[in-house]
Formats: sequence, structure tokens, C-alpha cells
Amino acid sequence: MAMAEDFAGLSLRSGRQIPQTLLAVTKRGPLFFTPTSLKDDRADPTTEPPTSDSLLIHAKTPPPRDCSVHRLLKLIAFAVTSAVSLLAAEPPDLTIRLIAPLELADFTVVGAITPAGALRLMQEKIKLGSPEPDAYEFLTVPADPKSKDPKATEQRIRVENVEQYLAAMKRGAYPMTTFDIAMDGWAVRPTAVLKFVSRCIESKRTRLPERLLPALPVEILGAEGPAAAKALKADTAKGKTLGDYQQAGKLKQFQLKGHELHFEDATQHFVLTELARGDLDRDGNEDALVAVAWAYRGGSGSGFHTVVIRRADSKARLAVDPMPLP
Repeated sequence: MAMAEDFAGLSLRSGRQIPQTLLAVTKRGPLFFTPTSLKDDRADPTTEPPTSDSLLIHAKTPPPRDCSVHRLLKLIAFAVTSAVSLLAAEPPDLTIRLIAPLELADFTVVGAITPAGALRLMQEKIKLGSPEPDAYEFLTVPADPKSKDPKATEQRIRVENVEQYLAAMKRGAYPMTTFDIAMDGWAVRPTAVLKFVSRCIESKRTRLPERLLPALPVEILGAEGPAAAKALKADTAKGKTLGDYQQAGKLKQFQLKGHELHFEDATQHFVLTELARGDLDRDGNEDALVAVAWAYRGGSGSGFHTVVIRRADSKARLAVDPMPLP
């Protein structure tokens, strides 16, 4: 209705009349279909075709009511068919793109992104989950074992962007305290996203399911203890997915919210987030970067890591591989 109102206002301002127009909404934007006449070709040929003025003010020679209605119905059917064809022909988006917004300290990045753009963003300040100015000093570099200095000790360093974080990882830096681990989790996400995008090319095709997160194999849950690991491995081999576990009652509070999936098992709460898409291994098939966050229910333990989801054959199971950061 709002689109029709805007169209009517524009028509009155520009031409002082409103042409008879069919409006439709498609994935490519609004569709406007304006016929030159509503006259039915099968009507009496002696009847004068209506002019724009007669259509506007209904004067002198309006078209026969039954013919104009028939013509309008034909036009509606044609326009709807055209709109459906546009929707059916809509190609999948195969650009390198962010699925979840990438929040940095000073701005947020959304949508399509290039590898060169990702490399530039690696120099921007990352966002951490604490306002404290020393929160960025969350990594500790171990003492150099080759150093001859007897006073050489481990050193706490400040990390403000992805470039610095990757350099620190190569030096063997690690978070020491519980607070450090929490801040490290905030740094892992932008690092994984920008590293993934910087190595991607545009995909030629996608074989990933439309609803990706519920279709992920259950191996993504991880397991504690040899018995649980064995059972999880067996279910993964059978092609069991998170959706299957939810239907079997093994996962509770199962909620898909856009690019996030929330659920709980017997001991942990999980949040899975689809972060980005692109062709990482350059085989022409689209890959997805997914973040896995978990925390013990009623406990203090938590964790965060990222994985790459691949599928080269639409009939094969989804493959899950860790996203290497250093």
C-alpha cells in the first residue's frame, strides 16, 4: 500500500494523472506494469479505444465493463506469471560476503566484502567485551627458550587489531587468566572472519543446504570421554545432524534466529553463528565459516572456536574442518 501511495503521488506531481498500473514486489525490487489500454481485442471493433483522458475522468466512451475486466484479469495473470518467473530465475548469491555483521571498535561491516578489503580491516581496532583500557593486554608471550638472559621472563603484550593478534599467535602467545580467555574469544571471531575472507575467491556454485545450521553434522558438538566420543563418531558416520538430535529429544531449546542457532544438551548451552561465505579451498564450491560458542549450564567453563563447512557433492555429508588462525 505504501508503494502504491508513493507511485500515485509521483504520478500526480509529474503528469497530473495516475495511469492504471499493476504493482508487484519481487526479490529484484518493485515491478510496475502499465498497459497502454485495457481494451479487449475481442470487443466490438467499432468501439473507440479509450484515451488517457477518458480513462482518467470516465468520460464519453468508456470501454465495455465486461471487456475491461476481462482484459485486466489477463494483465494481472501475465504480470504475476512474470513476477514468479523472475523469482524462480533469481540466481544464488555467490559473492564473498559476511553473513553476520562484523563488529569492530569504531564501526560495523556488513554484506559483500573483498579479500583486499579484509586485509585492510585487519589493521582496524577490534572490539572487546570490556570497556577497561587494559583489556587489550590479554595475551602473554612466553620467554624465549634460546635467550641467554637469566632474567628473561614471559611478557604480557597489548593486541589491538587482527594483524597484531596473528603476529602474537605466531610467537606462541596465549591467554593466561579467565578474563584473558574471555577477551581472547572476542578477538578470535574477527580474526577468523577476516582470515577466511582474505583467502577466499568468488564461488561458482553452492552445494550447501538453504538451512545450513540445523543440517550440520553432530560432530560439531564435541564429546567428553571415550564412550561419548565413540557414540558421537558413530552418529556422525550415520549422517546424524543437529536437526536429527533435536527431533530425537537430545537437544532442547532449539531455536534458529536468522544466522544463529541456540540449543542445549544435557550439560551445555550452545550458540552457532554463520559468519561468512566464500570459496576458501578454490574448488568452485561455496564454503561457510561458522562460529561455535558453548558454556556449561550452571558452571563457569566456556569456549569458542570457528570451523569451515564444505560440501563438494550435494549428496555427500557436510564436512567440518577447523579454521586455522596463525
